Amino acid sequence: MSADSGESPPALAVRGVDQPGTRQKILDTAIDLFSKKGYEAVSMQDIAAAVGIRKSSIYSHFKGKDEILQNILSFFITELAKAGTKDETALIETYLGTLGPAGLMAAADRQFEDRLQAPRLRKVWRMIAMEVYRNAMIRSFFEREMLEKPARFWEKAFRAMMDRGMIRRTDPVVLAREYHAFHVYTYLRYLLLFSDDEAEKLQSRTRDEGTAHIKFFLEMLKP
Repeated sequence: MSADSGESPPALAVRGVDQPGTRQKILDTAIDLFSKKGYEAVSMQDIAAAVGIRKSSIYSHFKGKDEILQNILSFFITELAKAGTKDETALIETYLGTLGPAGLMAAADRQFEDRLQAPRLRKVWRMIAMEVYRNAMIRSFFEREMLEKPARFWEKAFRAMMDRGMIRRTDPVVLAREYHAFHVYTYLRYLLLFSDDEAEKLQSRTRDEGTAHIKFFLEMLKP
């Protein structure tokens, strides 16, 4: 869901709760505070005060701040995976068979852009960028979910393109890292250098840069 879709962002899923309650408010408030001040700078008392409850009440829902963070990161993974599929090989084969390499890359770019622009997800993106050097849990999450997993996906995709004769043969591991590096650059640039309002205004620019990146990459890899 893009930021300008007019829809409200999805609530974090809470087991056994149909409507947002205190637990939900704690999570939403923590996302907001962590994205503005950083995880380390926010205390449980800060969260309680912003929610409008006693600090002791938070412990009825979470063991501590680390568990709040774990829930936020789990929500983030769930949202990122919504438009995807567990069977990456089938997804790659389907796109390559119908739309070719450019179609697969463009579809992935659209999903990345939507997840970058969604208001609540953007707050989590920013929190991760702020804390990746200071928090071991976030650093591990960043490396696993935002570097290694995407690189493995593109390694599979480029191997499939080579097997089909769509691109020339080269090292798919290096190729995947080179291709994904653009998305890491985009993530860091737009979340660290621009405010939310500025980032939304630059959405079309992000899309144009992604299109140019795909075109350049495929030109360089012509069989």
